[in-house]
Amino acid sequence: METIKIYRSVKKDLGIMLVSLLFIAVMLFMIISPNASEALRIIRIIAGWAGLILFGVGFLFYLILILRQVLFHRPFYIITDEAVKSLQPFRTFEIRFSDVNSFSIQPFKQNIFISIHYKENVEEFKYATAGKMGRFVRRYNIKAVHAQEVLNATGLSVTPEEFFNLLNDRLKKQQTEEKRNI
Repeated sequence: METIKIYRSVKKDLGIMLVSLLFIAVMLFMIISPNASEALRIIRIIAGWAGLILFGVGFLFYLILILRQVLFHRPFYIITDEAVKSLQPFRTFEIRFSDVNSFSIQPFKQNIFISIHYKENVEEFKYATAGKMGRFVRRYNIKAVHAQEVLNATGLSVTPEEFFNLLNDRLKKQQTEEKRNI
């Protein structure tokens, strides 16, 4: 089978950038607008600068995501016959299909995740080798989406169901090959 590359949805990212720009404009208005009360003006200036920094960083983050995808054609996920590689901005990792029992779709708040249900020995190993923060995140994920690790399926160039089906097709192929080799 061929390698499948899945990208983030540029339209959704541009929408988030547009909303960020709108909030940046509001924050600038808060900073420069005159006010009768000096105490209230100071609060507005502090809140304005805090919002300006927050939405400015968000805007830059999504700008980097878009530029990385458009200029360098860097996908968010790469699905091969052996694994799915996640090329997120601050974290790159690989999930080998030989380590996975199953995948499931898990909605959580306004996002949809693909939960990764590892084989028992792999799950124990991943938990044991994780640091304190990693264990905390894994415990939280188990409570929230019933798995230690997840793949974000929201805001991609394919629907969450298509992504889920692609992963399951490759997993079934891997499991069939494992049975053949036994």
